[in-house]
Amino acid sequence: MFRSDGQITLRIGYNPIEVAECAVAQKIHREPAFHWWVTKVLKKRDRLIHKVVSRCRKGNKKFGIAVPRTVAEDHELDRINGNTFRADAIKKEMDNVKITFNVLECLQVLRRSLVI
Repeated sequence: MFRSDGQITLRIGYNPIEVAECAVAQKIHREPAFHWWVTKVLKKRDRLIHKVVSRCRKGNKKFGIAVPRTVAEDHELDRINGNTFRADAIKKEMDNVKITFNVLECLQVLRRSLVI
């Protein structure tokens, strides 16, 4: 960014955010060469950071209803609510997809028998 003689080497194409932050740190962002683009770059940086933070903060509620991410959270919600609706739903879903796992086990047994 800075050369040994104190001059700035502009690398706007490589990393404009770094150059803009450096210009602000050196208090030269009000110079005409920097002022026209530094504010735009820093606003864009702030927008990108806000998008990332809002995605990371995503909660586990949809329309005010708790949506569990794991089976353990599911069972905890059942315990809190005093019912077994979520556990029953998991059991029903596993009963419906159980045939898929049985077919895969049969295919693996067949493959082992063919290899030997």
